[in-house]
Amino acid sequence: MKEKLQEYALIAEIIGGIAVVLSLIFVGLQIQQSSEETALNTSAIQVAAYQDLIARVDNLNTLVIQNSEIRELLTKAGFGRLTIGNESSQVQELSLDETMMYSNLIFLIVRQADLAYFQYETGAIEYDRMISAISPLLNNLNNPRVIERWALIKDGFVQSFQNFIDEQIQELN
Repeated sequence: MKEKLQEYALIAEIIGGIAVVLSLIFVGLQIQQSSEETALNTSAIQVAAYQDLIARVDNLNTLVIQNSEIRELLTKAGFGRLTIGNESSQVQELSLDETMMYSNLIFLIVRQADLAYFQYETGAIEYDRMISAISPLLNNLNNPRVIERWALIKDGFVQSFQNFIDEQIQELN
């Protein structure tokens, strides 16, 4: 009878060992599945962040396309023109109202760039996508009016974004 009990104990140990191995395999599969879900969620967040960013860019573009007054103002202010250094011969004088409107438009464009930079810093979008999203600002960082407006508003932004824009301005000028 003692031998029978030993046999049962041995069988129970074998079954217990198999159960532990199966449990570990199950846990491993669960971890793998959880990792895959996390990767998919991260990817979905990145796509959503970029779609939101592009929607904001599209809204600004639509505003310019649909509003002739804004188009004229941007043209008059030299926004979107290639300038050399600090040459301002291509830009015209702005009235007080135009200056205020232009300043607000530049602030919106800078705020848009700040959002894209934040998304880049947090890993929500890649560097190339960030550069693409902020190209309206980057392409105008040699415009004296944009540089002047940036100098006035830059303290309202985080230091890393300030440094990034200041570096871009230094490279262009």
